[in-house]
Amino acid sequence: MDLVLLVLLGGFIALGFMTGLFQTLGSVLGIFVGYFIAAQYYEAMGAFLTPIFMGNEQLSNMIAFLIIFIIVNRLIGLMVWVFAKTFKLLNVIPFFSILNRLGGAVLGFIEGIFVLGVALLVIEKFQRLPGVIEQMSQSDFAQLLLGVGSLLEYIYPTALSALGGVI
Repeated sequence: MDLVLLVLLGGFIALGFMTGLFQTLGSVLGIFVGYFIAAQYYEAMGAFLTPIFMGNEQLSNMIAFLIIFIIVNRLIGLMVWVFAKTFKLLNVIPFFSILNRLGGAVLGFIEGIFVLGVALLVIEKFQRLPGVIEQMSQSDFAQLLLGVGSLLEYIYPTALSALGGVI
């Protein structure tokens, strides 16, 4: 489990380095905004999805939360991407490009920690993957990520508590 999580985190860092500071900042912003909006509207969308998933309200709510989160996250990412393109002219300034990439890598690390933490927290709340939950309990790194993911639950307590309440 630790190796998989570290590889995924490395992917976030590499992506942050490749895309740069502005786009990665937009991605991090997208995580927070996506989380808050998904927490507000997942039940309404889950009710719509429940017949599609043969009356499984729990699965419908989980999928609704993830769909809303991903859509909002990507829309904010797109808006920031357009904004970042206007700043591409700054790349002619010496060292700006490397500072932009290094800043992106640092923010990619932060983004990866939060995304993985929230993903593990959702898995834990829904109790849908018992094998994964058992591996998570044995992984120090997964426990650290769960702690970081729990920060969002602390900041916005009704969101994941409501998700856990449908179990």
